Amino acid sequence: MNRQEKAAEIAQSFQDKLSYWLDRWELQELRNRNAKEPNPYVCHSHDYLDANDTMAEAFDDCGADYGDEELWSMAWDLSAKFLGHE
Repeated sequence: MNRQEKAAEIAQSFQDKLSYWLDRWELQELRNRNAKEPNPYVCHSHDYLDANDTMAEAFDDCGADYGDEELWSMAWDLSAKFLGHE
């Protein structure tokens, strides 16, 4: 599995976790807030849970090292659309 595929696997695990932990209203509200957020470095997932811990769990579930900053960024970037970022 190449790094892009691994990042996609992690991103999917992260998204699945968010979908499990947040109800439909919370997910929609978080997406709305992110869509309106002018700062691209702000993610409103943190308004509902510790998104960094959630991403770290996704890394663990996928057998990846969450200390790999490049892979972490790739997984976040792949999750951006799911999170409502444009």
